[in-house]
Amino acid sequence: MADILNTFRFNANAGQTVFNGNDANGALLVYIADAVEVYLNGIILIEGSDYTVGTDLRTITLTEAALNGDQVTIVAYQRQVAGDFGDTVALSISEGDEFTLEINNFAVPTPSNDAATVTITPTGMVTATTLQGAIEQLAANQFKSNSAPTVGVDEGDTWYDLDDNQMKVYRETSTGVFNWVPLIIGDISGDSDTLDAGSF
Repeated sequence: MADILNTFRFNANAGQTVFNGNDANGALLVYIADAVEVYLNGIILIEGSDYTVGTDLRTITLTEAALNGDQVTIVAYQRQVAGDFGDTVALSISEGDEFTLEINNFAVPTPSNDAATVTITPTGMVTATTLQGAIEQLAANQFKSNSAPTVGVDEGDTWYDLDDNQMKVYRETSTGVFNWVPLIIGDISGDSDTLDAGSF
């Protein structure tokens, strides 16, 4: 992307000192810091004594008010942004890279990578309201509960039934019919388990 030299023309009103927004031709005043020249009726002005450049990179303020009909001309470099003249911008970002992105001189907030701050809506077996909480809950409880899982269940999933101390597998018991079938049958005393997956 290259910088573009633009000329902005404003027709002043009596007493006007601030020039920003769209000029007389409808062009939006935006410029690069330290790359601006300002003219009043064709005479170049001196930055600092005759005018100031706004820190927003969109405003020029005259030290003395203009007269009605004065022409203020601003010659400035402006950044060409993605999309101008068919440009395409491709970013390659690796894990752990840190960067700041600005679009038209406005900073874009950096997203947080902290799973503890990403909010989620609880669903199914997950009751946590943050991504970190959901991950911890699924890691700790994904396969154990008092009632059979019903959300996101696929053939081959396993579940430890806390109600009867049995490890069960979700499998096809007859054509098109799937059920939770005991894989390990536990004893209420917890002394022994019987392995029985049945016939597949």
